[in-house]
Amino acid sequence: KKQGLQNNTVVSLAVTAQGNVWIGLDNGIDYAALDAAFSVFYPDGEQQGTGYAIQQHEGQLYFGTNTGLFALDWQRYYSLQQRERFVRVRNADGQVWSLNVIGHDLLMGHHEGAFRIRKLQAERITSPQGIWKFLPLSPDMLIAGYYEGLLSFRKEGDAWKMDGKYADFSESSRLLAMKDTVIWMAHPYRGVYRIVPHPARHTLSVSFMGRAQQLPSDLGNQLFQLQQQILFTGSKGVFQYDPVRGIFVPDSSFVQIFGSDVPVYYLAQDKNGHIWYQTAQETGVLLIEAGTLKKKVVRVPIPELKKRLTNGFQCVYPVDS
Repeated sequence: KKQGLQNNTVVSLAVTAQGNVWIGLDNGIDYAALDAAFSVFYPDGEQQGTGYAIQQHEGQLYFGTNTGLFALDWQRYYSLQQRERFVRVRNADGQVWSLNVIGHDLLMGHHEGAFRIRKLQAERITSPQGIWKFLPLSPDMLIAGYYEGLLSFRKEGDAWKMDGKYADFSESSRLLAMKDTVIWMAHPYRGVYRIVPHPARHTLSVSFMGRAQQLPSDLGNQLFQLQQQILFTGSKGVFQYDPVRGIFVPDSSFVQIFGSDVPVYYLAQDKNGHIWYQTAQETGVLLIEAGTLKKKVVRVPIPELKKRLTNGFQCVYPVDS
């Protein structure tokens, strides 16, 4: 069952010509595709929790789920037995929202607050519930989105401490990105906000952005950061913000790839420059191939990933090329 069977009582087996196996159970039938390029595993064993975040840090591969944080010694290949050697990180039970490497530190956004991860131990930084994500403002300053707005953190010596709450903003700040000195926040049910922080005064300049700035609608919008580029998606299309005109404009590169009316739910760029995506129709990767004059983009749908990613909390973590 830990490997995906419906239960552990096997009553019959049948091998196919391709070397795969039909498995007769006492209450159902399963199929083991032994030649498949994809496999399913559960860090929390038979609890079979949902995955929300993955991060590699200091020789460990961490998996954040709705049942807690789990770690596995990092290596490039795992045998079937090695995949079961997950260790539950202490003091990190419950809903994990994010894992962010800030400098040399691994910080965890969790339903119970902000935590710093040291190998197999989670150390609480602060108690306000519902930390979504961290963004660095400087080497010793952070801003975090949480259930009721934004919090600031400051590093003193080797420890992170909460510096306070920005009182002039109270929207749940789940999706965050920063470019230059501007923070962008998006929440599908709250809208898109352009935020300029003033850390010295502990205040924010906040502007709501929506249909008036030529997004498809006021709600249902998301944002994704691809290296230094921030992209916005809504009920249709992919947009960039034009700071000169103060409006959102369709991104011509993605219009060529997906069209102008396709909803895009997820975008993430890996260290090789390839872009992982999810639309209403498919999940896949855009392979960016550098040419002599311009980059070539090859769109590769991956049918095996369709309906596998958690809606609204998609996470793809490429570990190598």
